Amino acid sequence: MLQDEILRLVAQGEGQRVEFKTGLAEQHKALETLCAFLNSEGGHVLIGVRPNGEIAGVTVGRNTLENIAAAIARIVDPRPYPSIDAIQVGATTVIVLSVDGRKPGQIFFASGKAWVRVGAINTWLSAKEITTRVLETYDQRIARALREHDDRFLWAIRSHGIAMP
Repeated sequence: MLQDEILRLVAQGEGQRVEFKTGLAEQHKALETLCAFLNSEGGHVLIGVRPNGEIAGVTVGRNTLENIAAAIARIVDPRPYPSIDAIQVGATTVIVLSVDGRKPGQIFFASGKAWVRVGAINTWLSAKEITTRVLETYDQRIARALREHDDRFLWAIRSHGIAMP
């Protein structure tokens, strides 16, 4: 990600796919948002940007990015592999955590909850919503297996010259 992309995201403001965190002290909330993005449409957490869009920047030390990666591994389950970048914006640095959105069959948890993004806020899935997502994936897998089975069955029937109605 480049400086121009950061400035575009900041101008866009917080929303369905963008979250601002002022500093690393908000890391735990940033990771809950990362989880919400994973369970929704994907997005970018910008650390070093105030809620009003002012770029405050953060100090990036020798192990800062590695420490964030370790925190992600501890807090988000299953472990995602986001893009973690420290981007120079003017005279300061913004850390950007980026992830793609929901993939069928995956539900991510942070702090024991399956977070999702709704507009500019994070909320969590209820037990019923989690069950629905799991069953949707299960139903899709069964349907795919039946289709593949049916295709093999029909091929076998047709290859033996048996007419099917």
